[in-house]
Amino acid sequence: MTQNNLYYLEQQTFQNKTILIDGSNFLLNRNSSLQKFQFLISLIRDFEPKEVITICDANLPYKIDITKLLKDKLIQLTPAGTQADIFLIQLANHLPDALIITNDLFREYDHAFTRNINFVRYFIVGDRILFNLDLTKKQEISINKQIEKKPEIEENSNYEFLDRIFKSTGEIKLYS
Repeated sequence: MTQNNLYYLEQQTFQNKTILIDGSNFLLNRNSSLQKFQFLISLIRDFEPKEVITICDANLPYKIDITKLLKDKLIQLTPAGTQADIFLIQLANHLPDALIITNDLFREYDHAFTRNINFVRYFIVGDRILFNLDLTKKQEISINKQIEKKPEIEENSNYEFLDRIFKSTGEIKLYS
């Protein structure tokens, strides 16, 4: 029964939300691998989010081989000389239903830009990926509850917005 409750809690966390993944943070984690990253994407998609967007630092290809992830369009690289964090923060502020999967604390950025962002931390244990779900509150979860089918959305709807951010010439001061 507890396992079912955890599943539904995870589903409530991710379903119908825009999931932003800090790709560099996950892929460079000492317990991670390309296979675990692909598992993460599959796991998140099972919870029926609106969209999953993974943003990585431009220098990631110099640290690990991500050719297959780029080819399969599972990740996007930021422009040269920029950090994914800045684009993740901007995108999360523009999308009210967004949450960021990361273990980064974003302390170097002005709190005004990060305080309203929903962060989900993760922990890799062997072949499992665990999320820091709020287990302190009594959860009203009905196992027999019918989950609504997610509404059809325009594919890649946020990618146009992301492209505008990447191509913009102006900068926003995010550092405190």
